[in-house]
Amino acid sequence: MALIGIGLWVVQDRDKNLNLVAAWLISGVGLAYFPFALQRRFLLGWFIPVGIFALIGLGRITKNRISRFRKWFWLILPLSLLTNLFLLFGALQAYTQHRSPLYLSRDEFAVLEWMNREVCPRKAVILTPADLGLLVPAYTNCRVVYGHPFETVYANMTQDWLEQFYDGEISQGEFSHFVESYQIEYLVWPRGNLSKFSKWMEKLPVVYQNDRFIILETRQGS
Repeated sequence: MALIGIGLWVVQDRDKNLNLVAAWLISGVGLAYFPFALQRRFLLGWFIPVGIFALIGLGRITKNRISRFRKWFWLILPLSLLTNLFLLFGALQAYTQHRSPLYLSRDEFAVLEWMNREVCPRKAVILTPADLGLLVPAYTNCRVVYGHPFETVYANMTQDWLEQFYDGEISQGEFSHFVESYQIEYLVWPRGNLSKFSKWMEKLPVVYQNDRFIILETRQGS
């Protein structure tokens, strides 16, 4: 419908009031393929110019070919609802299957609750695995070294370091330098990854633990 609407605008109407709307519609298509990690952000609100020209196209069709349009109406209407139905179906699946991050496990909730109560009032910096790093700033006042990839400084480099660290490939000296650089006060280690726990880390005091996570203090006396 929007293609019909903008086509009619180009060859017939050329209403100057729609110049900006047309530019928005056309540029949105190009920006969607712009080689930039945040390209999807360029499409925020793009449905506005699409909707305007779709109404123009729909209005012209119903005006000139009303009888033919009525014949296809009951096909066009359900097809136009597919996107909304897919979104609702996906949300229902996430709800019924208790998918993360819509749902937190009991241990995730417990560790976040402990952080918020004990260390986050002073906005401590915490080193966590990437998946937990997305949750900590959302549920607490603590800061993380790596959280959302587009909101993390030097995200790619930090993620590489994080993967090496939780694979047990970072030396004590490299860890100490990283801790001082980011002023990290606490470290979260998943119990499921204890096989990669470095020997030198056993000297760090444990301040909290549950069935899934261990939290260690990295800078004693901080």
